[in-house]
Amino acid sequence: MAKELVFDIDLTDYDEIRTCCDKANICHKCWSFVTMAIKVVDAALRDDFGFKHIMWVYSGRRGAHAWISDERARTMDDQRRRAVAGYLEVIKGGAQSGKKVNVKRPLHPHLALVYNKRSHPLWNIFSDSPI
Repeated sequence: MAKELVFDIDLTDYDEIRTCCDKANICHKCWSFVTMAIKVVDAALRDDFGFKHIMWVYSGRRGAHAWISDERARTMDDQRRRAVAGYLEVIKGGAQSGKKVNVKRPLHPHLALVYNKRSHPLWNIFSDSPI
């Protein structure tokens, strides 16, 4: 059986580091977290895993979903899906866990590109966040 590989990015997972809004409230500034996450995840999916058929969609309320429809992605077993998710993981746990944001050091290579390049347009979201 084949099924798309799907990733979910939710703004509520960034509540600990957003300085403007929380929960399902979204403003232009905090939407930058989703924009950054999309760029980082998309680059990793394409560059590190070689996926080509990725569709990003607004989740309808508080984030975005990546639908990967490459044949290799659709035929992955659950163990491989978990391995890809683990490679991309920055947010730990769910609503009932303690600290969710877990930006490990050293930074994931794609996060480091954004974080270390001060001229990157997304840098300004880091300036007043406790990352």
